[in-house]
Amino acid sequence: MKGKSGVIECAFVKSTETEASYFSTPLHLGPNGLEKNLGLGKLSAYEKDLVEKAIPELKNNIKKGEDFAHKS
Repeated sequence: MKGKSGVIECAFVKSTETEASYFSTPLHLGPNGLEKNLGLGKLSAYEKDLVEKAIPELKNNIKKGEDFAHKS
């Protein structure tokens, strides 16, 4: 990033934003790396419902990824 600050990028990272241990959210990056996870922000009721419905499948996929990583 060559010393830039105030860079916002989305990434799938370890998170406490949802029940899933990882989630994709916008991150504030600076010269020293991650400065702040900006979280989900304000979601509509419809968006909240979609996130809630996606969590079981997401948690399952995270578990598969973690299991694979531990075998390597």
